[in-house]
Amino acid sequence: MVKHSAVAKEMHNHIGPARVFNCEENAKDAIINKDIKPGDVVFIRYEGPKGSGMPEMFYTTEALASDPELVATTALITDGRYSSATRGPAIGHVSPEAAAGGPIALVEEDDLIKIDISNRKLEIVGIAKEKRSSQEIEEILQARRENWVKSDLSKKKGVLAQYEKLATSPMKGGYMG
Repeated sequence: MVKHSAVAKEMHNHIGPARVFNCEENAKDAIINKDIKPGDVVFIRYEGPKGSGMPEMFYTTEALASDPELVATTALITDGRYSSATRGPAIGHVSPEAAAGGPIALVEEDDLIKIDISNRKLEIVGIAKEKRSSQEIEEILQARRENWVKSDLSKKKGVLAQYEKLATSPMKGGYMG
């Protein structure tokens, strides 16, 4: 999901390097510490229903919104959720989520990410900051799929462990099924 009316026209078609984080806290810290640059595409994964219960990415979106260099030039993509007040190029509820083995789990640092708001497309168009053919990218993603390791559900306890086991896809509402 993206609130396209809140995205600057310059970002409706954008290609930038992926900056990949497995939790919101690390992404927020990278923004505050100025490790994120204009044009970057920040990925926060494992924040969907099966990952961490699908919390709102409030602190990260606020960190971006409060930085005048980044607010309209830096995309944020997550399998977590946003509030209705989020502005800028923020794409959330990515599904299937990372914890379920969705494509967001396969993105690596410095992959080139293409965002095309008008055509509703989000895709990897390069590896290690170099553009590649779609066939090359599919071969690389297939190798990444084969090496991906599912998270261990036994590490969570109580209600969150039950929710992780029973949660539906964000596309279906992320409720316990």
